[in-house]
Amino acid sequence: MTTLFSASNICTHASNLSQYCTTSKSVSFIHLYNLCFPLDNEVVIEVKYEDETFNPVGALVVKTTTYEGEEGEEVKEGNIWFEQTEMEDPSVDMDWEDENYDAVQMDFMESVAETQDVLLSQCLELVETDGLSFDDLDE
Repeated sequence: MTTLFSASNICTHASNLSQYCTTSKSVSFIHLYNLCFPLDNEVVIEVKYEDETFNPVGALVVKTTTYEGEEGEEVKEGNIWFEQTEMEDPSVDMDWEDENYDAVQMDFMESVAETQDVLLSQCLELVETDGLSFDDLDE
């Protein structure tokens, strides 16, 4: 059985999250994975994030990938992958009293959620083929 963690909006200031995904600072997500792996070696950690300026908006995945070792044995390894983009909030220049403010804000928040879902799907695909092994992260 796969254990699935989904941490939506885990960072108030997610602008530094891209650094966490590509350097040894990703220790928090890798540590969570390492805690879960002994309980379920098919664990998947899914994260969706944005900061208050919606720059970046993104997702990341930490999961087990399996490949054939040098001697033909099955090797399981933890990998991490992230995708992110920038979005511009159209309600920033609007007043709270504007007639369409609520609708514009609601539509934008829905588009943020949809974008995160698309990015998460990309991460789930790419972590299998292009994922960074924990050993390959910069120290």
